Amino acid sequence: MDDVTISGTHIPSGLIWQVEKQFHRCGLHDNREKEKHYVGNKPREITGVIVKEGELKLPNRQHLKMHQLRQLIHKETDPNKRVKLMQSLKGLEAQAQQIRKVNDI
Repeated sequence: MDDVTISGTHIPSGLIWQVEKQFHRCGLHDNREKEKHYVGNKPREITGVIVKEGELKLPNRQHLKMHQLRQLIHKETDPNKRVKLMQSLKGLEAQAQQIRKVNDI
């Protein structure tokens, strides 16, 4: 297990402790230095994805990367380099599609 996110309009004070007890029961431990607590409804980034008003969104830097890759692909004349750029773009577009699918459920 890498990341755990607990979200909602109200998180009961004992819930975090209950989750931590389950981790320890399974032989896992948490990293206090990486633990974050947020208050309010501002958009938050969790594992490279923006959570805003109950929806997942790509960070702006991902949109920028896709835009830049499209420009590079258009300008590239070396077929081998062009294929690699297209593969990178395809990976970023697949990530975007996964996020769109989650929101459509």
